[in-house]
Amino acid sequence: KAQELIDEYKRTNDYTLENPLLILNPFGSVRTAVYTYFTTKDAVNITYTVSVQDEGIGDFTATLYSNEEGTPVTEHEGLFIGLLPGMTNTVTVNATDTNGTVVASTTYELTIPDFATLDKLVYTASDLNDTEKLSNGLFTLSDYDLQDPEEFAHMILVDNTGVVRAEIVLNVIKNNPVIEFIGGNIVYSYDMNGIAS
Repeated sequence: KAQELIDEYKRTNDYTLENPLLILNPFGSVRTAVYTYFTTKDAVNITYTVSVQDEGIGDFTATLYSNEEGTPVTEHEGLFIGLLPGMTNTVTVNATDTNGTVVASTTYELTIPDFATLDKLVYTASDLNDTEKLSNGLFTLSDYDLQDPEEFAHMILVDNTGVVRAEIVLNVIKNNPVIEFIGGNIVYSYDMNGIAS
């Protein structure tokens, strides 16, 4: 149903970088992610930076997926992740050409509801003796509540500074989620009968 609605919006409206289609979690998979769709006249890559009014939380920058090769395109569709619940997120979007030059830029203010599903937004390091520098990326944590094993689980993605940047909804009993890494992708069970990557 969600994809049918999105397809209808795409057929009946012209979405641009300055006026994109933005829908909060339309597929019910990443609680704080915002789906976006828009077109550009020229082929570009899209990067974005998420900022919030909290001195303890740094900016988060990512690239909107375009294709496996990462080549510039004119049709842009994907998820903005890194948005924080209970806050207004300033999303600065840059369109870059094949030379890496920013050719267009815009900013969105996206207020994400507080879903009250996370006990904290920032995790701190517990092993301070490890001096090896982390690679840049997102790290996966599974959240289990042993006091209530019947409640649905979720998987969280945490950045290098310990900030939760995505909450992936798992509609399975907490004792049963299957999470594997296959070919560089996270493959996980999102309900009792399905897997996603």
